Amino acid sequence: MNKLAHWDYDTLAKGQLDDSISYVGGTTGNAVGAAVLVLDDSSSPRPEALRIGFAGDVGARFPTP
Repeated sequence: MNKLAHWDYDTLAKGQLDDSISYVGGTTGNAVGAAVLVLDDSSSPRPEALRIGFAGDVGARFPTP
């Protein structure tokens, strides 16, 4: 199977995107993804709780400017 992308929904809040992963060269190639770790009271992602990274990385958290 040559999977190029993957999305997960509804773990943190119904109807909300939790994470997305893009694969370069299919699932055996490199992957890059983003995940929402925390939602605020209005079910919006909190910027300080986003994780972005490559497969094998611990990921990076980007604080609110």
